[in-house]
Amino acid sequence: MTESRTLCVNHKRYFHQFRIKQMEIPFDLLAWLKGREELPKLFWHGRDGTEVAACGSALMLHSPPHFDSDNDSPAHFWGGHAFFPNKAPKDDVWSGFPRCAFFIPKLEIIRKGNTTTLIQHAINSPLEEEINLIPSYFEGGKVSLKGDAHLPHKENWHSLIGKALDHIREEIFQKVVMARRSTHSAEGDLEPFHMLSEMNSKAGIRFAVQFSENSTFIGATPERLYLREGLDLYTEAVAGTCRIDEPKSTLLDSKKERHEFDLVKTSIRKGLEPLCQKLSCEKEDGILDTPKVRHLHNPFKGVLKKGVGDDEILAALHPTAAMGGLPKLSALEHLEQHEPFERGWYASPIGYISQDKAEFCVGIRSALVERDKMHLFAGTGIVDGSKAEKEWEELEIKTSLWRDR
Repeated sequence: MTESRTLCVNHKRYFHQFRIKQMEIPFDLLAWLKGREELPKLFWHGRDGTEVAACGSALMLHSPPHFDSDNDSPAHFWGGHAFFPNKAPKDDVWSGFPRCAFFIPKLEIIRKGNTTTLIQHAINSPLEEEINLIPSYFEGGKVSLKGDAHLPHKENWHSLIGKALDHIREEIFQKVVMARRSTHSAEGDLEPFHMLSEMNSKAGIRFAVQFSENSTFIGATPERLYLREGLDLYTEAVAGTCRIDEPKSTLLDSKKERHEFDLVKTSIRKGLEPLCQKLSCEKEDGILDTPKVRHLHNPFKGVLKKGVGDDEILAALHPTAAMGGLPKLSALEHLEQHEPFERGWYASPIGYISQDKAEFCVGIRSALVERDKMHLFAGTGIVDGSKAEKEWEELEIKTSLWRDR
């Protein structure tokens, strides 16, 4: 079935043609995506079990899409942006990634339950001929990693945490999230899509984003930034960490962990209240279990004011105090000055925006994979009472999701 619509986004009008076809695709979508040559590539496995494999770009935007009132296109823009999208990068590790990119793929496969849908898109041009999908399969086993180079290294980490705690005592900010990048070399070529396919779906929302041939960002994140369905908005506070084998009371009864979590809830409420008619969270905090660690968790539900766009929601929520700190501006200024590496798309929004619906995860529990090396990212919230050695141990646990597969 071929349809034509008018796409009206960011104050520009486009002619959007798309072809929808229901079909059986018995093979792994990640393996199929690996075999495609078109860039960019994106994979998404959501909490509801929906899988999306997308490749090629029919239209690329370098700012979040905001649909105009006369838009009648159902197009999904996939993508995201860097942690500091408007700042120059600190190093060249993320050179294969734009600071911000949202694209309508030329080819999109959506698998939900027993239904698989193939969609071809064209913007201001004719649709290409119908495609015949060629199966692709993974070959070979695991590639072993060796060595690690931490940035910051452990000695510098203790110094950075001490400086952050000094600023907390001086009331410059209440919390800051300090992160680490660990680089491992590999014996043989790494295959990021294969690595992701081996990750248990219980690990959270799985994603892969690739803009250049040599680097792919993958993750299995426990955290949804938000889901929007019409005017209904769903988000969540996630913070505080203990090992998965520790009792839940380790978090629930900890003054330090509860304080950190309350700051995250406060940052979400402050960010969203100006955009919402109604906003509420659960009265009692809960626990979110992941394969390696536990977190405190509380879902929020809101009703947006009419006319609020996803660009405004992203600006309000990113980064929450779980990824940056509180107050936001002073915590981010501290990170810009003192964190010794480029975060790139780590801890940033990754997902899609359409007129009727949008969903983003937070790009944590993640790795940037090159052919012969892998950069692992992890962060930890620093508040009054934090201990540098314990926070370093938390980084080790979080990165073990990929390091010790």
